[in-house]
Amino acid sequence: MQSDVNISLNLPDALRGQFDALQQRLWRMETLAAVFGGGCGIFASYLLLFFSDRLWDTPPWLRFGITATGAGIFAWVAARWIRECIWKRPDAQTLAKLVQKHHRGLGDRLLGIVELADERKRPSNVSPALCRAAIKQVATEAAQFDFQKAVSTQRPKNCATGIACLGVLVAATWLLVPQAGWNALMRWLLPTSSIARYTFITLEDLPKEMIVPHGEPFEIPCSLNYRSFWRPTRAYGQYDRQPPIQASVRGSQVLFRIPGQTQKGVLTLRIGDEARRIGVIPTLRPELKQLLARVEKPAYLYHPTEEDDVRGGSLDVLEGSRVKFRGKASRLLATAGMNAGKPVPLTVRSDEFESSSLEPGGVAQCAFTWKDRLGLTAAAPRTLTVQTHKDLPPQTRCPDLAAATAILENEALEIRMTAQDDYGVRRLGASWEYNSQQHRTNSVVRQEVKLAEGTPRDVKLAETLRFSPAILRIPADTVVSLRALALDYYPGRKPSESPMHRIYVLGREEHARLIQQNFEALLAKLEELIQKQETLSGETRQTRELPDEKLKSETASRELGEQAAEESERSEDLKRLAQEWTKALREALRNPDLSEETLLEWARNLQAMRDLAHGEMQDATQALRNSQQNPAGRAGHVDRALELEQSVLRALQQMQAQMNEHLEQMQAKNLGQRLRKIARDEKQIVNTLQKMLPETIGLLPSEMPAEHKEAAETMSGRQERSQKEAGRLQEEILQFFHRTKQTRYGDVSREMTETRAVEEMSQISEKIRQNVSVQAMQQADGSARNFERWAEKLNSRDRSRSTSDMPMASMPKEEQERMLRRMQQALKLMRILQQEQSLREETQSLEAEKSKRENYPEESRKLAERQRQLMDDARRLQQEDLPSSLKDRLGQACDAMSQAGSLLDKPQTDDATVASETRAIDLLSSMIQMCAAEAQGAGACNGMALLLQMMGFGMGNGEGDQGGGSAAGGVTDRSNIRPAGNAQGTAPDSRSVERASGRASSSLPAEFRDVLQSYFDAMDQENP
Repeated sequence: MQSDVNISLNLPDALRGQFDALQQRLWRMETLAAVFGGGCGIFASYLLLFFSDRLWDTPPWLRFGITATGAGIFAWVAARWIRECIWKRPDAQTLAKLVQKHHRGLGDRLLGIVELADERKRPSNVSPALCRAAIKQVATEAAQFDFQKAVSTQRPKNCATGIACLGVLVAATWLLVPQAGWNALMRWLLPTSSIARYTFITLEDLPKEMIVPHGEPFEIPCSLNYRSFWRPTRAYGQYDRQPPIQASVRGSQVLFRIPGQTQKGVLTLRIGDEARRIGVIPTLRPELKQLLARVEKPAYLYHPTEEDDVRGGSLDVLEGSRVKFRGKASRLLATAGMNAGKPVPLTVRSDEFESSSLEPGGVAQCAFTWKDRLGLTAAAPRTLTVQTHKDLPPQTRCPDLAAATAILENEALEIRMTAQDDYGVRRLGASWEYNSQQHRTNSVVRQEVKLAEGTPRDVKLAETLRFSPAILRIPADTVVSLRALALDYYPGRKPSESPMHRIYVLGREEHARLIQQNFEALLAKLEELIQKQETLSGETRQTRELPDEKLKSETASRELGEQAAEESERSEDLKRLAQEWTKALREALRNPDLSEETLLEWARNLQAMRDLAHGEMQDATQALRNSQQNPAGRAGHVDRALELEQSVLRALQQMQAQMNEHLEQMQAKNLGQRLRKIARDEKQIVNTLQKMLPETIGLLPSEMPAEHKEAAETMSGRQERSQKEAGRLQEEILQFFHRTKQTRYGDVSREMTETRAVEEMSQISEKIRQNVSVQAMQQADGSARNFERWAEKLNSRDRSRSTSDMPMASMPKEEQERMLRRMQQALKLMRILQQEQSLREETQSLEAEKSKRENYPEESRKLAERQRQLMDDARRLQQEDLPSSLKDRLGQACDAMSQAGSLLDKPQTDDATVASETRAIDLLSSMIQMCAAEAQGAGACNGMALLLQMMGFGMGNGEGDQGGGSAAGGVTDRSNIRPAGNAQGTAPDSRSVERASGRASSSLPAEFRDVLQSYFDAMDQENP
């Protein structure tokens, strides 16, 4: 290699050789850097395209740019090498500067001698000898240095490192994914060609367009085809410009969950270097607009096939029915299915589907599914629970009848009975049973009647049973168990029964005993009220005794206000007690054994209660309030209040004394009636034994004929019941004696003990069973006389006060006597009216049972006999001192009764008979109204007007818990008017009466219900 300077002349050969070596090394380094740098540009552009294709499908214009960039780098590096290494080769000075950078001290001197050796740069005044000496000296020093080290190898190394790294990456792509490397190379070499991009992963089974549910999240499952070692764990999706979502890769599957969309858009799915775009069309799902169930019920019901719209989630069908489903969708359907434990085929027609006829059993879960022609299904299957139920027995009840009801033996009770069944009531009836007292063993008598017939379409039946113990020949003191019966159309089913209702058929004696106990409970309430009134009066007295300063204080004012409130409360208590007394008195009116005198006395006490509650007690309350509001005049108002309270207290105490006397009289009469009843039973036993004696005398019990043996057992049982009643009576008489200290009660109790009356009745019962008839007759006859004598002894008393002795306002004595007679006559008319109403009801009951009664003529004649007895009572009343108007009406009533009796004798119980009885009732009602008007004019203080008002004949606005309406016989709650219905007296608006002792139990005071319940409990113990 030659230099441009004259080194041969000026520089030593050794130094020149060092410069040549430096120049060669510099050329080699520059060549290497150029080769490696150009290769880096090519490799880098290739790798850029390779990795770009991994991220997306690099477009041709970008591919062209990448290829051009790589080629440009290579061209720039080559041009630089040519310029540096060929066109501008370095001279000695350039080389010296290069050495200077590496060897600072030598470099400066070496650069100096190079300039001295150059004649163009050497100063002219410098000695050549000195120049040569300097060159020689520096050349000698330079020999110790290696000029090649001055050439930097960093850039070639860097380029070598770069090309090595890039080469490794390129080699790796070709070794690991040769198909991807070759594909990238071809796309690099031919950037504008249509060569498809190679991806490591491909998404398969993806459509270009999807119809998805409107507004609902949807899923896109797809399979992955791995074409290299790369297995990403995450995939990504993005709907238009919404935030991206991630999806986990599981094996070769990936599931994209896309949020609900409402607008049409494009979904981009990406995993690894793969990306797909799918058009998405949100569409509403097909809906089930209607689901119908066509139900065909079992043949025994005779029901037509019904088609119902199934709106809920359950369908209840009768066992044995067949069901067919039909549905209608909102769009045309492609398929539909039903699963009811197993697949059920459905027929699809346009937008409807239909199932075959099914017979469900038990509880079945049916799921309906459908798919429209767009490929959308319902959001969820329409589930339907099909439950079958058995044809249950009909339900029947007596809605207006209490669980325990009591009526008198000569009354009639209307019992409304209802039956209900979902599939039709076939028959409604009633049954009752009771223990026959005609036999010692209390054999059960059962009876059943049919009330109404229904059809398969009658889901409800209602009918009224007229229950008359007299017509049904149910004796007094009998407990009847009654039920309503209902039958439906289910084959072979027994009639359903309602809950049992007990009807206690009471005799007059037992009814009077209940009334007595009721009045005793009310008297206890009155005594409690008196005690409270005494306390209140004492508090008022203490307040009045306060000094004037304290009496005018705020504390006294507050106490007076409290006393006024308490006095008002006592007034309300007395009003409530009067209402309860009214109800009890109405109940007492039903019993003919209670005298008119007793009823009038009780009515007078009731009137006194009302007057006191509405008069002086309210005045006392007002006086206390005035004293509270007027401190200045407080003393005078308190004095007035105290005076009124003392008057009220005296009136209540006097009322209590009178009521105690009346109650003792009632109890005495009640005890006598019960004693007489035992006497009658004993006489009946004597008469029966006399008839049996000729055929049974001398026979052993086992030898007696069956008929007489049964009669003996019956009499023995009746005797045992009489014995128990006698024991109770003996205890009650003794208790009454201890309470009243009246000697006649003590005498009767002692005589019953001395004669061993109860023990003797037990002996009579045993002798009847052993057929010792003569002795049994003698003892029974003696026992009957004793009980009759004791009854007379109890009822024989001197009345210290009577109705005639009680003052009636300020009437003259003659007027008082006339009013007393009129009051007694009015009460007699009430009693006749009561019995006539009861007789009419029994006539209607007998007519209803006419076809079922074998002894109908005999029973009708018994009613005729009762009608004649009522007519005789009316005739005797007609002979008394009555106004002519009353006599004329009473005569017309007797004529109507006579006509009714003649018809009943035929026998005849039809509309004509009931019409005659109704006419008699109307006439008696009008007469009582006339008496009511006369009593109203005389003043209500005599108690008569109050009784008439309670019976529904009052002329004023008397208080009562039921308003107007007759309570005379306990058989109606309305005034006695001519019925607007048929001749049987059935009014257009039929009613039902729930009775307790003949009246609605809901209208009775609590005390009477308690007494009645005690009686029922005693009856249950006797008749288990």
